[in-house]
This record gives sequence, structure tokens and C-alpha cells, in this order.
Amino acid sequence: MLIHDDYMKFKQFGWDRGLTAYTIYPPNNICVNSKCTNGRILKKAKSRRIVVYTLDKGVQPAWAVTLYCPDCNSTYHNNFVVQDKYRTYYHGLPHYIEVGEHRYIEDRLAKMWINHMLVAWVSATNLGKLYEMSLAQHDYLNDTDWQFITWLSTAQVWDSFVIYSLLDDKRQAHEQLQVPHDGIQADCFKNAMKERNEHIVLYGQPDVVNHACDKCVRIYEKDGELCECQAIIGDGVSIGRPCCGVFACTKNLENNRHRFCGDHYDKHSECAIKRCDAPISAPTSKTCADQEHKKIEQKYIEKGTSIFLFKECSQKWQDNKNHAEESSADPNDVDLCDDLEWYEVNQQGNIYVEAQQNRGTVGVDDDSMEPEKCPEKPAAGNWVFKAQFGRRRTSDEQFLIRPCGVIYACATMYGTEAVSNVLCFTQNTFSVPGARKPTHIFYDSNCLAHQQAESNPWFQDIGMYVDLLDEDGKWYFNSSAAEQHNAWFGQYLPICRDMLPEKYDFFLDEMCRLQNVETLKVNDKRGYNVRTIQD
Repeated sequence: MLIHDDYMKFKQFGWDRGLTAYTIYPPNNICVNSKCTNGRILKKAKSRRIVVYTLDKGVQPAWAVTLYCPDCNSTYHNNFVVQDKYRTYYHGLPHYIEVGEHRYIEDRLAKMWINHMLVAWVSATNLGKLYEMSLAQHDYLNDTDWQFITWLSTAQVWDSFVIYSLLDDKRQAHEQLQVPHDGIQADCFKNAMKERNEHIVLYGQPDVVNHACDKCVRIYEKDGELCECQAIIGDGVSIGRPCCGVFACTKNLENNRHRFCGDHYDKHSECAIKRCDAPISAPTSKTCADQEHKKIEQKYIEKGTSIFLFKECSQKWQDNKNHAEESSADPNDVDLCDDLEWYEVNQQGNIYVEAQQNRGTVGVDDDSMEPEKCPEKPAAGNWVFKAQFGRRRTSDEQFLIRPCGVIYACATMYGTEAVSNVLCFTQNTFSVPGARKPTHIFYDSNCLAHQQAESNPWFQDIGMYVDLLDEDGKWYFNSSAAEQHNAWFGQYLPICRDMLPEKYDFFLDEMCRLQNVETLKVNDKRGYNVRTIQD
């Protein structure tokens, strides 16, 4: 174990000679490819200068060594082996995570960042800043030239989160992670994140599909027989990510700054005024040649660049002032404001921007039609226009929560929180392998949900109430567990509101998984008889 004086001696006498306290090697010095017949020790080695971000020793200059097998053309790195343009990670979690060809992050540091995201909602941007201010020890690197800039970037913090989380997931499944080796670092893991997201949809959140405890499953006696009551709570959180501008379209955007998906991409060249499909007048415009439409666009631009918008956004995010968005915002995107807007034009040609507060997560009959955003009775003689200049966002994240606080499932609502979609989500969630249907569902719009569920045999033996009371008039279950969850989950809005779908779902699923781990630990310590139920 090196002490502080040892590191200073490396700096004083070793760095200019290429000697460092850290050298990172592959875990094996022979080829482990099962199809390779080479049984000799690999001697073709290559070294490159790197920097290692550590938890208690700051930023350290280091060397990374790779080994090459000439028989099967495999290159062995510290984290993975590269063959046929794919990298296959080794089993388990590495001590140092490679987030770039010349950047490694210590596993303890990556885990600390993830915990800060979980319990304190700290963004990757601010985690990078905190590291630079408190732990990097850049003065230790003064008067040295180690070839690379050692400042930590937001992208590297995010890469450590993604790679660590994916490797941890594969470790628990006793599998290996495989991703493309070529291309942009962030894109290499897009398909892996997508596969993880799809796995959770098909098989449920890990460790909670067949969960039970004394806070979410109650045993009672009725007519001399023991009966079981198992409850679930449905609720939504208005966060929203960029999505296609066509109402309720579930296709992903190809780029975070696009307004429409690939299937509806041609609509970028149509006028942004609703019910006008005329072509835009110029590549830099979002409206047609109609002068009234162009005036509305100008009003939109003025609002987007005005001090009014600054004050409005400052007020909106005052409770989240310690967070930072993870991507730069387009100053012409007024979709930072989630209120419903329309434009009124009076007889003199003056244009006024009107708005009403978004209803948020309120169950409605269906989302087959876009809800009307304009007032029913505008001022006499005025014309009312709706427009979509910025990006549409998904409606909300719908959750199923156990009364004990366990997050059972999550789904994205695109158009509105349609009760029919909530019922479909609930049925699909409790149809995964190992799941057991609840006996009761708590949901704010249960009257409407019950009407729609009557025609579905799957819901016939499920009670739907706003709440349940026992014989003494006390709450049988903690139906406020969803509200407590929403207060926690809603804090992630500034962090993930501009993420693309794969990363958005992956990040929030991982936060829910880690939150469940902590919830299960707490409930077990409290003696709630945490267990799994096997049919």
C-alpha cells in the first residue's frame, strides 16, 4: 500500500522517466478464446499513456497495457477483449472502468457518483464539477506534461454510470456485456441500454416481481377462512422527454433537436401552425409564407428570447437550482415551459400569447385525439391559432407502487394519461413470468378505470378503490406510498428531461432498481417479513 510520500517520489523522480504509481494490465496473459489454439503466453504488448480518476488519490498519470494474440487477432485490454470489431467485457466489475481510450475511472468513484444521483439527485455535470473542486488534486499534477488534459467531463461521468450499471446487471445475470468497438463511445452502448430496457418490460424489475411483505400483503380472516389481500397503487409523475410532435406517436426521435420522428420527418418542412400543411417559406423558418403565421412565429421567437422567459424559467426551477441540465438548450425552444399555449390575434393584428397550466397526470378516457388547448370562447372578433414550434414531450411516467414503497413497474405515457393505457400497462405488468395479480388497485381515476375494466375478464376479480379501511376505520394499506415516491422521483426532471429514449429509460430504470434495493433493506430491518412468493 503506497502512502503519500511514495506518490510524491513517483512525481519527483519517475514521471519524466515514464514511471508511474499506476499501471493497468489485462487480467490474463494468455489467450482465453475458446476457439483459439494458441496456448503460449502473449508477449506482443503495447503501452499507452492514460489518466486515472481515483477517489482518494485524485487524478493520476498511468500506463495501460494491451496484449495481442496473433493466432485469433484478439486484443486484450484491462476491461475487455476486442475481436472482429466487437468488445466483450470480462465477467464481474473491473477495478478501473475505461470510459475512453485514455481515460479510466476507479470503480469506487463511479459507485459514489451513482449513489449521489440516487439519494441527492446530483447531475453528472455537477458531479464532475464537485470532483474537480474537491478530489482531483490538480496541484499535484503541476509542472508535468502527461500528454492529455486531465479535466473531467460530463460525458465521462455519464459513461462511467452507463458502463458500471450495464456490467453490474450482467454480473448479476452471470453474463458478459458485448458492444461495438468502433464509433462514438456513447453510441456503443445504445443497443445494450435498449436491450436492458426491453428486458425489464418483458420480465419486470429485478427482485420485486414476486415480492411480498407485511406492508403490501395482508392476511385476514373472513367467514372462518384465511384470505389474502395484495394491493398495488397506480400514479403518474409529470417529467417528460422529447418525443415526436405527432400526437401519441411512440416512435423515437433520431436526434434530440428534431421535432418529429423518422416516420413523420417530412413535417419539419410543413408550417408549424396547426391545421396548416403549407410548406415553410425558408429553411430557417417554421411557418409558411402567410404573413399572419409569420407574425405568430416572430412572437414565439420574441417570447423565447425575452427576459419574461428567463424569469418564468427561473421561477419554475427554483426548487431545483442545484441541478444542471445534461445538454445545451436551444434558445428558440420554448418547450422548456410545460404550460399549454395558444395565440390570439385581434382585429388590429396584435398577437397575444395565452396559456393555461398543464393538467399533468390526470386520467382521461383515451388519447386517440389531441385535447383542445384553446379556450372555448375567445374574445369576440379574435382569431385563435395553435402552433408547435418547439418539441413535444411525453405526458408522464406512470408507476405501479407497492404500499411498502417498492417500485413495481414504470411506463411512459405519450399523449395523455389515458385510463385505457393505464389498464393495459397494469395487465401487461402482472402478466410477466412469476407475477401475481393484485387483489386491489388504488388509482385516482378508479371510477373511470372501473367502468372501462368491466368488459375485460382479467380485471373481474380485482377491486378498484381510492383507499381501503379496516374494521377500526384505519388505513389498511399505506396508499400515500405513491405520493412519497413521486416526491423523490420528480427531482430527476432537470437531469433527464433532454435525454433520448434509450438513455432516459435506462437511467430511470436503474434509479428505480437501486431505490428498491434500499427499500427492501430498510423494510427487512424494520421486521416487515420481506419475502418472495412462489406459485
